[in-house]
Formats: sequence, structure tokens, C-alpha cells
Amino acid sequence: CRKEGMSHPSDEGYGKGWDTIKKEFVTWLDRLWATGRGIVFTSHAKEVEVKSHTGEAYTRIQPTMSGQAYGFIKAKTDFVFYAEYYRDPSGNPLRILVTAGDDIVDAKSAGGIPRFIPLDKKQGVKLVVDAFAGDDVGVSAEDLRTGKQTSKSGGNLIQKERMQSIKKKIIKK
Repeated sequence: CRKEGMSHPSDEGYGKGWDTIKKEFVTWLDRLWATGRGIVFTSHAKEVEVKSHTGEAYTRIQPTMSGQAYGFIKAKTDFVFYAEYYRDPSGNPLRILVTAGDDIVDAKSAGGIPRFIPLDKKQGVKLVVDAFAGDDVGVSAEDLRTGKQTSKSGGNLIQKERMQSIKKKIIKK
């Protein structure tokens, strides 16, 4: 804003201020990607109400960054992960990295890695690296329980995964 002599992006008419910010943001990120380095973005998450193409409303987890910024970043990245709190069957707290998205959670990966990777305090990074190396370090949705810190959508995700697992078992019979 200062560079363009604006006190706020809305000072310019017809969205010109916001267009200037977007252009600056995209230019800066393109320069960053051109360095060839691995780049990691971190964002908090929020639950938002979304309407399906049929008009049905549901809750979805997505990053808190602005829609335009996230749209640009997601299109340029290979992976988008989401971390959620669960419990193991014994009731111990677990932090799980969700690597594949659906209508409940906004995530994506190029495939070949487990959908749920534990983020152990001592071995979290090693487990993620091992997953990329092809090791089966993932946990099953059947081994995850919701807890006080689990978001509503996180609970729905596990419930949906369990139902899909049951359907697959029935179909195999």
C-alpha cells in the first residue's frame, strides 16, 4: 500500500488496490518457487459451512488464509496436509497428519503415502520422511478415536473413513 501511496487497498476504486496486492503477492511467490527450494507454508485451519452441488450444507476444514492466496498456493503446491487431534484405542492423545482430502477436509497429495500419519513429538518428522520413502507408517481410521480437542469435522472424517472401510469389507465378501 505504502509503495502505491494507499493507506488501504480499498482506497483505489474498482478493486485496483487489491489487484495490486495480488500481483505483488504472486510475483513474490513465483520468484520464491523459481529458487528450486522446497517451500512449506503453514496456516491455521477453520471449519466453514459449504453447500454441495445438490444444495446440501456441510462443514469443511480448510486453511484460514484468504481464498485468493490459498487458491494460488494450492494450485502451485504438490501437497496440502491437515493436522488433527485424536486419541488411540487406549485413550492416549495423538496428533495425526491427514494427507488426502475429500469433502470434509481440504488436503491433497500426489499419492503413495498413507492418509493418516501420526505426528509423534519425538519421531514425527521421521515418520513423514519414512512415509515419503514408501514405508507403511500410517494408522487406520479404525484405530483413531475422537477426543475433546477433535474438531467436529475431524470427527466426521473418521466416521466417514470407518464407514467406507466397512463397505469395502462387505463388498469383498
